[in-house]
Amino acid sequence: MFSKIKKMGMDFATSPQAMSMMSNPNVQKALMKALQLPSDVRNVVQARVKAVAEYTDIATRNDVQSFAKTVRELERELNRVKRELEAEKAKAAQRAAAAPVATASSTAAPSADAAPVTEAAPASDAPKKTKIVTKKKTEAS
Repeated sequence: MFSKIKKMGMDFATSPQAMSMMSNPNVQKALMKALQLPSDVRNVVQARVKAVAEYTDIATRNDVQSFAKTVRELERELNRVKRELEAEKAKAAQRAAAAPVATASSTAAPSADAAPVTEAAPASDAPKKTKIVTKKKTEAS
């Protein structure tokens, strides 16, 4: 069926009547408008839908596409951070495994002749605040 219609169309397109009709500028303009009509209708409908969506504060197709793009970017970033975290955990585990293991002699109580061990206070980046206390003079009565 399709091949029969295709053959009839080809016969018409190559006929002298079709050739003279297609050479008419008015027919050419009408055909161009007919070919552009679906695109024009789509553009008008999209513009109207966008106007209604803005008026009613509904997300448009562009808004949804933008949100989807942002979500994809955030998912990629999250996966990258997860990979970095896993790599850091693996490095920490390797460092912990390579650290010297405490022996029984190092955990035993210190002998009496051993020097006392004092813990150093943790270093602080914040400046130390000192409180200045002054005595008020009182009058003797």
